Amino acid sequence: MRRAGLLASVVLFAACSQSPPLFTDGIQLAAKAQQLDAYPLRSASFAGGVRSLADVVYATHEGFRPLNLDLYLPPEPLPAAGAPLIIYVHGGGWAGGHARASGAFTDFPGVLARFAARGYAVASINYRLSGEARFPAPLDDLRAAMAWLHKQASIYALDTSRVALWGGSAGGHLAALAALDCTTECPTVLVSWYGVHDLQALRDTPGYPAIKHAAGLLLGCELTRCDLAVLQAASPVERMQGRGPATLLIHGDADRVVPYEQTLLLADRLRRRGGTVRTLIVPGAGHSLVGADQAATTADNKAALEATLEFLQQNL
Repeated sequence: MRRAGLLASVVLFAACSQSPPLFTDGIQLAAKAQQLDAYPLRSASFAGGVRSLADVVYATHEGFRPLNLDLYLPPEPLPAAGAPLIIYVHGGGWAGGHARASGAFTDFPGVLARFAARGYAVASINYRLSGEARFPAPLDDLRAAMAWLHKQASIYALDTSRVALWGGSAGGHLAALAALDCTTECPTVLVSWYGVHDLQALRDTPGYPAIKHAAGLLLGCELTRCDLAVLQAASPVERMQGRGPATLLIHGDADRVVPYEQTLLLADRLRRRGGTVRTLIVPGAGHSLVGADQAATTADNKAALEATLEFLQQNL
């Protein structure tokens, strides 16, 4: 019995002598300071077998918030080459807005998920706003998102030879700039809803004070006082390389925020360069294709979505 008691004491002593795990056990560090967002990705499911990943960080800049996007992935099985990719750029006068809102839509993530259910991967991006950084910061961010998505193509099964840029209002402006001023890894399709395309013409158009003020905040100068070179550097009509991608332009002819002539100017420039362009001018529709009543707004936005889907199916 005494021997058994001694053995039990030895075992108990050995157990007590083992150090408990340290609070820091398993923590890993890099060789230098990092700005990576390692929080686990949040996923959501939508109708039609669509899976979405929220707040995926695509770029970080010291002194700024991490830049992220929402990714909507189509149901499997996917084509061997991967899914064609739509990159959506939100509006908001370059000063507001976010990746989950657009115009009068009450559930824009659900709208984007419908495109994913048709076989497209969709990335809806956030970018630096004019209160955070001046032009060309938001354009740089869009290009960074495009580059990041190219690098992640094998992870998310993306066909980066088939890319569409789609934006609304200020997002249409940025999408048009990135699509038209492009020499490598260029998109196949551009879709701009009621976008700003020629800042010099906007400056010279009577009225439209809100968008002129917003553009001034983006550029860091009142439009009437900006150097011509500054206006041209931020104008899609002045930054075109070649014929450009197949382009769909949609605008309401009663828009009191962005003159619909902005769409006509870009369409004319594209046609003169031999590009493929379709314009849809919506009678009586204002900015965001808002009509005289909810029924008109609904009908016009649904028609624009149908036209967008059809154009993508034909050209992407």
